[in-house]
Amino acid sequence: MTATATHAARLELSDLKKLYGDIAAVEQIDLTVEPGEFVTLLGPSGSGKSTTLGMVAGFETPTSGTIRLGERDITRLVTHKRNLGMVFQGYALFPHMTVFENVAFPMKLRKASKHQTRTAVGEALEAVSLGHLADRKPSQLSGGQQQRVALARAFVHRPPILLMDEPLSALDKALRTQMRDEIRRLHRELGTTVLFVTHDQEEALSLSDRIVVMCDGRISQVGTPTEMYESPQNEFVSGFLGAANFLSGTPEHVAAGTVGGVRLGNGQRVCGRATVDVPSGCTARIVLRPEDGQLGGAPSPDWNEFRVTLTELVYLGERIKATGKLESGEELSFWVSHHQAGQVAIGRQLVLSWPHRRTVLIESPA
Repeated sequence: MTATATHAARLELSDLKKLYGDIAAVEQIDLTVEPGEFVTLLGPSGSGKSTTLGMVAGFETPTSGTIRLGERDITRLVTHKRNLGMVFQGYALFPHMTVFENVAFPMKLRKASKHQTRTAVGEALEAVSLGHLADRKPSQLSGGQQQRVALARAFVHRPPILLMDEPLSALDKALRTQMRDEIRRLHRELGTTVLFVTHDQEEALSLSDRIVVMCDGRISQVGTPTEMYESPQNEFVSGFLGAANFLSGTPEHVAAGTVGGVRLGNGQRVCGRATVDVPSGCTARIVLRPEDGQLGGAPSPDWNEFRVTLTELVYLGERIKATGKLESGEELSFWVSHHQAGQVAIGRQLVLSWPHRRTVLIESPA
């Protein structure tokens, strides 16, 4: 059965700030999540992502700023009056209740009729493929099944927004992948607005319409998964969203969105695409994704060449991670396929190439 579509709402956070004493956990958060959009707050521990979600949920009171859901200002509204759906890392299921009773709980709070409750719970359980387990207790379910019960309970009353705080972090890798697919499907069917919190880059890239990377309580960059991965605007985002090599040099002035050059310490000119304005006279950072590098010389003039001495090979099953050292002592990592394994050996000198358009230029942090 397909889950019944819900009415999605716009979420607007304006100049949101949260202080704990003199410590700013979150500051200057301005973000709009459009109706039906799936937006992920991504960042390491202490970045402010869960505190931001907590303010939207009503668990935390903002020091300043406003939160609007649809036409309502919910900044000071108590949690149970916000009409949210919430999913947590620890499931938060009632152990003494059956699956049916757990999912029915939001309907009971809203004083729905028995018929409305039976219909809504039946649809929600069918949507997560658990209709046949309605009479079981949580202790009789696997971790993945418990998380699906938590999902069903979150959307059974058709809330205008779903809040998810690290919902997959307690699951093993196989179950996380399965639940990612489940969440993606449910979002497509329900059409509700979702604000999702995670520290897992793969979850963010695979689920989101947009990603909000947070660092030290502030938004570092916002964009689609493709924009964030392929066009990072600072060193933190570059390194947090996937593996990256970094080289430093002195740039020509390179305007955002254009290709320009950076001189390395040995005088070599490396060309790349600037994602922000990179002024001359600053220190530039060159970002090279390992998967964009290839063994061998540049196949055309719009590629950069680097000569390295191979220092490390790490077998990862489907591919091999190789690391080579430049004359400067800086290292470059790149992927080697199994059919290329005969071309690499520790101590061998190699030529590596990266295309200009896949070489990113940013300004180095002060």
